[in-house]
Parts: sequence; structure tokens; C-alpha cells
Amino acid sequence: MDEQRNRTLLYGGGDVRVVSREPLLGSLQLAAAGQAPMELEIDRQSARNLVAALRAFLGEDDVPVRARGRPADEALRPEDLNASNDD
Repeated sequence: MDEQRNRTLLYGGGDVRVVSREPLLGSLQLAAAGQAPMELEIDRQSARNLVAALRAFLGEDDVPVRARGRPADEALRPEDLNASNDD
């Protein structure tokens, strides 16, 4: 179990996929060397905690986080909220 807990996972820079808007849930992909990528599921509070921890790690406590919005024509439709992200 310690081997699983202490492995290093890398974030490949992909977007966070929105799974649900209400409640806000998403997922992002992490990869470990020589292993299949894994999906990290995240909710609003976990995302805020992660951003705060990353900012502290980088020493950038005073840097505001910018939200990247979607243009109205790219907004998710209700039928897209629970659609598969495989494509």
C-alpha cells in the first residue's frame, strides 16, 4: 500500500473536464511512469484547496487565481453535462 501512496504522479497539462455543473464536479488526468493514466475526480472545495496548496508550494500566496471562462457559444448544454469524455 505504501508503494501506491508514495508514487509520483504527473499532471500532463490537460483541461479539467466538467462532469456536472450542479454540484460542480470534474476530473483531470494524472500519469505515473510505466502505468496507465488515472482520473482524479474533483469537486469545488477540493479544487479550491488544491489551488491554495499549489500556490503555497510555489510561494505565490498573493497571486490571484484567474478563472478561465467559456464563451457563451461554447457553454455546456444540459445533454453534455454527463456525456462521455472519451472522444
